[in-house]
Amino acid sequence: MEPAVPVAPLRPVAAAVPDSDVQALQQLLTCAASRAVAVTGDLAPLRAAAKMYLNSTQAAVDEGFREVDTLLLDVRGTLLAPDTTSRLVAYAEAHIEPYLREYYEDAVVQEVVHQMRVVSRWDRDLQDGVPVVPGWGDTTDNKEQVIHGAVANFLFNSRADRKIPAFKTLQGMVWQDGQERGAVQAALLPDVIPALHRFATAGVSVHVYSSASAATQRLLFTHTAEGDVTRYIAGYFDTSVGAKRDPASYECIAATLRRAHMPSRILFLTKTAEEALAAAAAGLRAAVVHRAGNPPVWGAVRLPQVLSLDDVRIGRVAEKRPREDDDLAA
Repeated sequence: MEPAVPVAPLRPVAAAVPDSDVQALQQLLTCAASRAVAVTGDLAPLRAAAKMYLNSTQAAVDEGFREVDTLLLDVRGTLLAPDTTSRLVAYAEAHIEPYLREYYEDAVVQEVVHQMRVVSRWDRDLQDGVPVVPGWGDTTDNKEQVIHGAVANFLFNSRADRKIPAFKTLQGMVWQDGQERGAVQAALLPDVIPALHRFATAGVSVHVYSSASAATQRLLFTHTAEGDVTRYIAGYFDTSVGAKRDPASYECIAATLRRAHMPSRILFLTKTAEEALAAAAAGLRAAVVHRAGNPPVWGAVRLPQVLSLDDVRIGRVAEKRPREDDDLAA
């Protein structure tokens, strides 16, 4: 028998849960913080609890999403596996130096590195330990200094998961180079393509919002392991509209999508509760996506929670798709 696993209070999740996903089943339980649920080979108690909560909440969630005609989707943990970013980040960190050596004279690369230089000098005035990118020069020695400084600054930003636009742009350029060489492919989660097809058939407009640059996002969805899926995606938003935890960013997106006066027609799906709360504060519908590997969401976050894109029933999708609560029956 596995040791008891404490389960924190959570709002009920509106979703059908596969037997194999013990983590997801645990997250469905509403209980005191001190209560522990033993994970054993018998999942019947977990399934029964999940079914009870699903029956009481699915209708309310479906009704709340019925007026939605536009989807705004986070990438990692919603469309791509939670570990996708870590693999892409590791690739960029391993290949940034050879990339800069190969494309050192490229005008676009020089401009991006210049932007990183400006930010690094500003950063240095605010905190110690920030690697500064030196200026461009014609000598071999200076070239080595620039590359060394740019690599150090890139790694600093990458390992701190910073969202600096110039850094994210250069990171995307390294990924693009890897994709063109066939070394980088994004793996979509199994429910993504069927869901995107279903939304397209229902006339739902799908957009993506990520800290990666819009160009990088487009490249990721052009070169997935399942092929090019950009035909399903109407647009891409990045942090040029603002930070993902700032309600003003979602107001900007709503205005861009001509939904400024009816933001509740947009549903934002993300693994991160703080992002969902920011979207909700701007008037959008929002739900937290639970998948294995995504961060936990505690009971104080009063937002709908789903385990799969299969559980998002909006527009004509909601009218066509039958309820599947019975799938949890023992």
